[in-house]
Amino acid sequence: MAPLSRELAGVILPHDHFGSHMDGSKRTIDEDLELKNFESAGQTLAQIWSDVSIDDHPGVAVYADENSVADDTEEIDMDWYDVHVRESQYLLQIAKCNDRDCCGDLRSSLKDILPLSDGFLPPPFPLRRKECGILGIPTPADTNPNDSVHDLSLRQSIGLRPCTTTGSPVPYDYYCPSIRDQITGRLCRICGAYFGSKKRKELHSKHKHGSECNSKLRATRILSKRGNEVLCEIDALEPIVEWVEPEDLDGVQSFFLVLHGSGFDALNASPEWISSLHVGGTRPHS
Repeated sequence: MAPLSRELAGVILPHDHFGSHMDGSKRTIDEDLELKNFESAGQTLAQIWSDVSIDDHPGVAVYADENSVADDTEEIDMDWYDVHVRESQYLLQIAKCNDRDCCGDLRSSLKDILPLSDGFLPPPFPLRRKECGILGIPTPADTNPNDSVHDLSLRQSIGLRPCTTTGSPVPYDYYCPSIRDQITGRLCRICGAYFGSKKRKELHSKHKHGSECNSKLRATRILSKRGNEVLCEIDALEPIVEWVEPEDLDGVQSFFLVLHGSGFDALNASPEWISSLHVGGTRPHS
Protein backbone atom coordinates (compact mmCIF):
# COMPACT_ATOMS: atom_id res chain seq x y z
CA MET A 1 0.00 0.00 0.00
CA ALA A 2 2.98 2.34 0.45
CA PRO A 3 3.26 3.29 -3.27
CA LEU A 4 -0.47 4.11 -3.33
CA SER A 5 -0.63 6.06 -0.09
CA ARG A 6 2.50 8.05 -0.98
CA GLU A 7 0.68 9.57 -3.97
CA LEU A 8 -2.10 10.82 -1.70
CA ALA A 9 0.16 13.14 0.30
CA GLY A 10 -1.38 16.61 0.11
CA VAL A 11 -4.49 15.45 -1.77
CA ILE A 12 -7.78 16.86 -0.47
CA LEU A 13 -11.00 15.09 -1.41
CA PRO A 14 -13.95 17.45 -0.82
CA HIS A 15 -17.07 15.77 0.49
CA ASP A 16 -19.37 18.30 -1.19
CA HIS A 17 -18.08 18.48 -4.77
CA PHE A 18 -21.64 18.67 -6.14
CA GLY A 19 -23.06 20.38 -3.05
CA SER A 20 -23.54 19.37 0.56
CA HIS A 21 -25.66 16.28 1.20
CA MET A 22 -25.69 16.83 4.99
CA ASP A 23 -27.60 19.09 7.34
CA GLY A 24 -26.17 21.24 10.11
CA SER A 25 -25.79 18.19 12.38
CA LYS A 26 -23.71 16.36 9.72
CA ARG A 27 -26.50 13.87 9.03
CA THR A 28 -27.20 12.73 5.46
CA ILE A 29 -30.34 14.30 4.03
CA ASP A 30 -29.81 13.57 0.33
CA GLU A 31 -28.57 10.03 -0.42
CA ASP A 32 -28.46 10.52 -4.19
CA LEU A 33 -26.25 13.59 -3.80
CA GLU A 34 -24.10 11.69 -1.31
CA LEU A 35 -23.46 8.97 -3.90
CA LYS A 36 -22.53 11.58 -6.52
CA ASN A 37 -20.04 13.20 -4.16
CA PHE A 38 -18.59 9.80 -3.28
CA GLU A 39 -18.23 8.96 -6.97
CA SER A 40 -16.35 12.22 -7.56
CA ALA A 41 -13.84 11.30 -4.85
CA GLY A 42 -13.50 7.78 -6.25
CA GLN A 43 -12.81 9.01 -9.77
CA THR A 44 -10.16 11.39 -8.43
CA LEU A 45 -8.41 8.51 -6.68
CA ALA A 46 -8.63 6.36 -9.82
CA GLN A 47 -6.93 9.07 -11.87
CA ILE A 48 -4.12 9.43 -9.32
CA TRP A 49 -3.47 5.70 -8.94
CA SER A 50 -3.61 5.06 -12.69
CA ASP A 51 -0.41 7.11 -12.97
CA VAL A 52 1.40 4.93 -10.41
CA SER A 53 3.95 2.34 -11.50
CA ILE A 54 4.78 -0.48 -9.04
CA ASP A 55 7.88 -2.60 -9.78
CA ASP A 56 7.75 -1.37 -13.38
CA HIS A 57 4.14 -2.51 -13.73
CA PRO A 58 1.63 0.23 -14.70
CA GLY A 59 -1.26 0.83 -12.36
CA VAL A 60 -4.82 0.55 -13.65
CA ALA A 61 -7.47 2.00 -11.34
CA VAL A 62 -11.14 2.37 -12.24
CA TYR A 63 -13.95 3.66 -10.06
CA ALA A 64 -16.69 1.03 -9.69
CA ASP A 65 -20.15 2.09 -8.60
CA GLU A 66 -22.66 -0.08 -6.77
CA ASN A 67 -24.03 -1.50 -10.04
CA SER A 68 -20.65 -2.55 -11.43
CA VAL A 69 -20.03 -6.24 -12.12
CA ALA A 70 -16.51 -7.60 -11.93
CA ASP A 71 -15.10 -9.39 -14.96
CA ASP A 72 -14.65 -13.13 -14.74
CA THR A 73 -11.26 -13.90 -13.18
CA GLU A 74 -9.09 -16.98 -13.29
CA GLU A 75 -9.69 -19.50 -10.52
CA ILE A 76 -7.15 -19.23 -7.73
CA ASP A 77 -4.60 -22.03 -7.48
CA MET A 78 -5.21 -23.05 -3.87
CA ASP A 79 -1.92 -24.96 -3.61
CA TRP A 80 -0.04 -21.81 -4.66
CA TYR A 81 -2.19 -19.69 -2.35
CA ASP A 82 -1.48 -21.82 0.74
CA VAL A 83 2.28 -21.46 0.22
CA HIS A 84 2.56 -17.80 -0.82
CA VAL A 85 -0.29 -15.98 0.96
CA ARG A 86 -1.12 -15.23 4.59
CA GLU A 87 -4.43 -13.58 5.47
CA SER A 88 -5.66 -11.52 8.39
CA GLN A 89 -8.44 -9.01 9.02
CA TYR A 90 -6.52 -5.93 7.89
CA LEU A 91 -3.47 -7.35 6.15
CA LEU A 92 -2.81 -9.58 3.14
CA GLN A 93 0.78 -10.84 2.82
CA ILE A 94 2.20 -12.32 -0.38
CA ALA A 95 5.75 -13.66 -0.25
CA LYS A 96 8.08 -15.66 -2.45
CA CYS A 97 8.60 -19.32 -1.66
CA ASN A 98 11.95 -21.11 -1.53
CA ASP A 99 11.46 -22.78 -4.93
CA ARG A 100 13.54 -20.76 -7.40
CA ASP A 101 11.73 -22.37 -10.34
CA CYS A 102 8.49 -20.96 -8.96
CA CYS A 103 9.44 -17.51 -7.70
CA GLY A 104 12.96 -16.84 -8.96
CA ASP A 105 15.79 -15.46 -6.85
CA LEU A 106 15.09 -13.55 -3.66
CA ARG A 107 15.86 -9.82 -3.83
CA SER A 108 16.18 -9.30 -0.09
CA SER A 109 17.19 -11.09 3.11
CA LEU A 110 13.64 -11.10 4.46
CA LYS A 111 13.57 -14.85 5.06
CA ASP A 112 16.77 -14.53 7.10
CA ILE A 113 15.26 -11.69 9.14
CA LEU A 114 11.98 -13.58 9.70
CA PRO A 115 13.09 -17.24 9.72
CA LEU A 116 10.46 -18.47 12.18
CA SER A 117 7.59 -17.22 10.00
CA ASP A 118 9.20 -18.08 6.64
CA GLY A 119 9.41 -14.47 5.53
CA PHE A 120 5.92 -13.43 6.63
CA LEU A 121 5.33 -10.76 9.26
CA PRO A 122 4.74 -12.39 12.66
CA PRO A 123 1.67 -11.40 14.70
CA PRO A 124 2.05 -8.16 16.68
CA PHE A 125 1.76 -8.40 20.45
CA PRO A 126 1.88 -6.03 23.43
CA LEU A 127 4.65 -5.93 26.02
CA ARG A 128 4.34 -5.21 29.71
CA ARG A 129 6.99 -4.81 32.38
CA LYS A 130 6.06 -6.64 35.56
CA GLU A 131 6.56 -5.27 39.06
CA CYS A 132 9.74 -7.31 39.40
CA GLY A 133 11.11 -5.58 36.29
CA ILE A 134 10.82 -8.57 33.94
CA LEU A 135 9.35 -7.89 30.49
CA GLY A 136 6.46 -10.15 29.54
CA ILE A 137 3.56 -10.64 27.14
CA PRO A 138 0.04 -10.36 28.61
CA THR A 139 -2.73 -12.63 27.40
CA PRO A 140 -5.34 -11.08 25.06
CA ALA A 141 -7.91 -11.11 27.87
CA ASP A 142 -5.45 -9.33 30.19
CA THR A 143 -4.38 -6.52 27.87
CA ASN A 144 -5.07 -2.88 28.77
CA PRO A 145 -4.55 0.53 27.10
CA ASN A 146 -1.24 1.00 28.95
CA ASP A 147 0.37 -1.97 27.20
CA SER A 148 2.75 -1.00 24.40
CA VAL A 149 2.93 -2.66 20.98
CA HIS A 150 6.48 -1.95 19.83
CA ASP A 151 7.96 -2.07 16.35
CA LEU A 152 9.04 -5.29 14.65
CA SER A 153 12.78 -4.86 15.25
CA LEU A 154 12.34 -4.63 19.03
CA ARG A 155 9.93 -7.56 19.15
CA GLN A 156 12.39 -9.66 17.15
CA SER A 157 15.37 -8.72 19.32
CA ILE A 158 13.90 -9.49 22.76
CA GLY A 159 13.30 -13.14 21.90
CA LEU A 160 9.78 -13.32 23.37
CA ARG A 161 6.95 -14.91 21.41
CA PRO A 162 3.23 -15.07 22.26
CA CYS A 163 1.61 -18.46 22.65
CA THR A 164 -1.87 -19.84 23.18
CA THR A 165 -2.78 -21.90 26.22
CA THR A 166 -3.66 -24.83 23.97
CA GLY A 167 -0.42 -24.72 21.99
CA SER A 168 -2.15 -23.79 18.71
CA PRO A 169 -0.31 -21.52 16.24
CA VAL A 170 -0.82 -17.85 17.06
CA PRO A 171 -2.91 -16.16 14.33
CA TYR A 172 -1.94 -12.69 13.17
CA ASP A 173 -5.13 -11.15 14.65
CA TYR A 174 -4.69 -12.80 18.06
CA TYR A 175 -4.45 -9.44 19.85
CA CYS A 176 -7.06 -7.62 17.74
CA PRO A 177 -9.91 -6.95 20.21
CA SER A 178 -12.55 -6.06 17.60
CA ILE A 179 -12.58 -9.57 16.08
CA ARG A 180 -11.41 -11.73 18.98
CA ASP A 181 -14.68 -13.68 19.11
CA GLN A 182 -14.34 -14.53 15.39
CA ILE A 183 -10.78 -15.88 15.39
CA THR A 184 -11.56 -19.47 16.36
CA GLY A 185 -14.05 -19.77 13.48
CA ARG A 186 -11.36 -18.68 11.00
CA LEU A 187 -8.81 -21.30 12.08
CA CYS A 188 -8.45 -24.58 10.22
CA ARG A 189 -9.01 -27.27 12.85
CA ILE A 190 -6.67 -29.67 11.05
CA CYS A 191 -3.54 -27.67 10.20
CA GLY A 192 -4.07 -24.49 12.25
CA ALA A 193 -3.92 -22.12 9.25
CA TYR A 194 -5.64 -18.77 9.87
CA PHE A 195 -7.72 -16.85 7.32
CA GLY A 196 -9.28 -13.42 7.07
CA SER A 197 -12.79 -14.84 6.77
CA LYS A 198 -14.68 -18.00 7.65
CA LYS A 199 -15.56 -18.53 3.98
CA ARG A 200 -11.89 -18.54 2.96
CA LYS A 201 -11.15 -21.02 5.74
CA GLU A 202 -13.89 -23.33 4.46
CA LEU A 203 -12.47 -23.18 0.91
CA HIS A 204 -9.05 -24.08 2.28
CA SER A 205 -10.46 -26.96 4.32
CA LYS A 206 -12.34 -28.40 1.36
CA HIS A 207 -9.38 -28.19 -1.02
CA LYS A 208 -6.46 -28.94 1.31
CA HIS A 209 -8.02 -31.63 3.43
CA GLY A 210 -10.48 -33.09 0.95
CA SER A 211 -13.67 -32.55 2.91
CA GLU A 212 -16.26 -29.97 3.75
CA CYS A 213 -15.44 -27.86 6.78
CA ASN A 214 -16.52 -29.59 9.97
CA SER A 215 -18.60 -27.08 11.91
CA LYS A 216 -18.94 -29.34 14.95
CA LEU A 217 -17.14 -28.49 18.17
CA ARG A 218 -14.13 -30.43 19.42
CA ALA A 219 -13.89 -31.02 23.15
CA THR A 220 -10.69 -31.74 25.05
CA ARG A 221 -12.58 -32.78 28.19
CA ILE A 222 -16.13 -33.54 29.22
CA LEU A 223 -16.60 -32.41 32.80
CA SER A 224 -20.19 -33.23 33.65
CA LYS A 225 -23.64 -34.06 32.29
CA ARG A 226 -27.15 -32.75 32.92
CA GLY A 227 -30.19 -33.96 31.05
CA ASN A 228 -29.38 -33.93 27.34
CA GLU A 229 -26.37 -31.60 27.73
CA VAL A 230 -22.72 -32.13 28.62
CA LEU A 231 -20.30 -29.63 30.15
CA CYS A 232 -17.26 -29.49 27.85
CA GLU A 233 -13.91 -27.81 27.63
CA ILE A 234 -13.92 -26.72 23.99
CA ASP A 235 -10.80 -27.00 21.85
CA ALA A 236 -10.07 -23.34 21.02
CA LEU A 237 -7.26 -20.78 21.32
CA GLU A 238 -8.14 -20.39 24.98
CA PRO A 239 -10.05 -22.91 27.12
CA ILE A 240 -13.80 -22.40 26.80
CA VAL A 241 -16.19 -24.31 29.04
CA GLU A 242 -19.76 -24.57 27.75
CA TRP A 243 -22.90 -26.68 28.12
CA VAL A 244 -23.63 -28.23 24.70
CA GLU A 245 -25.72 -31.02 23.24
CA PRO A 246 -23.82 -34.19 22.22
CA GLU A 247 -24.99 -33.75 18.60
CA ASP A 248 -22.93 -30.53 18.43
CA LEU A 249 -19.69 -32.37 19.22
CA ASP A 250 -17.34 -34.02 16.77
CA GLY A 251 -17.68 -37.70 17.64
CA VAL A 252 -14.51 -38.90 15.88
CA GLN A 253 -11.97 -37.91 18.54
CA SER A 254 -10.46 -39.11 21.80
CA PHE A 255 -11.83 -37.79 25.09
CA PHE A 256 -10.36 -37.92 28.54
CA LEU A 257 -13.56 -37.73 30.54
CA VAL A 258 -13.57 -36.51 34.11
CA LEU A 259 -16.86 -37.03 35.90
CA HIS A 260 -16.97 -36.05 39.56
CA GLY A 261 -13.29 -36.83 40.05
CA SER A 262 -13.29 -40.23 38.32
CA GLY A 263 -11.48 -40.27 34.98
CA PHE A 264 -11.61 -42.75 32.12
CA ASP A 265 -10.69 -42.87 28.44
CA ALA A 266 -13.19 -42.97 25.63
CA LEU A 267 -12.01 -43.54 22.06
CA ASN A 268 -14.01 -42.35 19.08
CA ALA A 269 -16.85 -41.25 21.29
CA SER A 270 -20.17 -40.85 19.50
CA PRO A 271 -22.97 -38.47 20.52
CA GLU A 272 -25.09 -41.52 21.44
CA TRP A 273 -22.32 -42.88 23.66
CA ILE A 274 -21.87 -39.52 25.39
CA SER A 275 -25.62 -39.28 25.97
CA SER A 276 -25.53 -42.62 27.77
CA LEU A 277 -23.05 -41.38 30.36
CA HIS A 278 -24.17 -41.14 33.98
CA VAL A 279 -22.68 -38.63 36.37
CA GLY A 280 -21.28 -40.15 39.53
CA GLY A 281 -18.00 -41.73 38.53
CA THR A 282 -19.33 -45.09 37.30
CA ARG A 283 -17.82 -46.45 34.13
CA PRO A 284 -20.33 -47.21 31.35
CA HIS A 285 -20.34 -50.72 29.95
CA SER A 286 -18.42 -51.09 26.70
